[in-house]
Amino acid sequence: MPRRILRIHEAETPGQFEVFIEDIYDRVELFADDEGDKIEQIAEMPRIYNQACVTIVAARSDRATRGFLHEIYLIKTTRLAVRLPFRCPDQEGTLGSVYITYIEDSREPDPIHFRAWTLQERYLSNGYLEFGRIQMRWTCASSGTQDGYCDGWKRESSVHIPTHVMFIYRELQQDIEDMNSRGSSAEWIADWIRRRWDAVINHYTPRKLSVLTDRILAISGISQVFGSHMKDEYLAGLWKSTLPSFLCWQVTSDENERFPRPIDYQGPSWSWTGINGPVNFILARACDQDCRAVLLDVDIKPVNAHAKYGSVQYGILTLKGRLREAIWHRNSTGDSLELRTRRDSKVNNADEATTMNFITVFPDTNDFKEGSKTSESIEVSLFEIGNCAGLKRRGPVGLTTRLILAQDSHVWVYFILIQDYLKKTG
Repeated sequence: MPRRILRIHEAETPGQFEVFIEDIYDRVELFADDEGDKIEQIAEMPRIYNQACVTIVAARSDRATRGFLHEIYLIKTTRLAVRLPFRCPDQEGTLGSVYITYIEDSREPDPIHFRAWTLQERYLSNGYLEFGRIQMRWTCASSGTQDGYCDGWKRESSVHIPTHVMFIYRELQQDIEDMNSRGSSAEWIADWIRRRWDAVINHYTPRKLSVLTDRILAISGISQVFGSHMKDEYLAGLWKSTLPSFLCWQVTSDENERFPRPIDYQGPSWSWTGINGPVNFILARACDQDCRAVLLDVDIKPVNAHAKYGSVQYGILTLKGRLREAIWHRNSTGDSLELRTRRDSKVNNADEATTMNFITVFPDTNDFKEGSKTSESIEVSLFEIGNCAGLKRRGPVGLTTRLILAQDSHVWVYFILIQDYLKKTG
């Protein structure tokens, strides 16, 4: 804990904040003493943020020791500011002033927008006071969706913008009530909620974590709130009703920007929580309407039985579908796949194999050794999930699996462009 917080005295704090400071002490002791208590306290984050009077956001600081109350110097960037009279929207019609200016890099995110843990405090709070590098601003659930103009008069209209705020408690409930009043079907509402969840994951996964094993924990509060509305079973970052099509999530970063495969267990290999880096569900949604595989069974064991949205010890899926052996040829310039025939017994014996250069492979990690430029040939299995019915193209989509140990395997996504397949096979 920063020394300044630990030295706070009662005389310095209003009455309502005395309980807050005592709560900090209690939670720090729990976090330090017991891992199980830590997980249970993390599960309480939605309630804590939702019931807070205000959440103070130190957006301008990249670490706790830097502080956030220093002066903001805008002399250089506001030297061309123009002062204009402004009639305030109060009952008295007070006459004030506004300053119009151009601030360079005003849309650049603050350090807090790159941290994974801080996404929850923005989404789960009902109001927060943000100390940014350019300005201080107050945002609450009553005005957040309307007051989108700031720092250059550009409206924040997309959840993909790092500084965008989605007040989950208020917005989800209000939107669901509106859809119910319009007579929307339960299927429509469920799909709408899932799309909001997809947007949150797109926003969350590019953010950074100091402890990579916190990937599932740092979003568990948001998961809990969505779960209360979806009435669905949460499976280590995915929802049971979306499987098996949503197993086709994909990492969106380039090969040289992908993270290496985690050393410590973060989650099942079939879940985005098991790897690091930004992910999306574009292919998953594309094959959702024509899903061929069938989910037979799920076996997941959470680390803490009272925190079902937290870390898991293991996750096993049993699926039924079409499987085909293949050889994945990897090199520094690209990937290709060869389908294996029954007479192929070794990786090097590919005389009767069919080269599948039109199969696009989306690896979830960078498994090349640092500095290595050599080619690799890896035995894999292609498991078909469904048929792509969007993206202006059509073809099978599925998982490329590689068995490592009996209790672990690597899973990533492939996509076959059907037009090229027809040309290849005549």
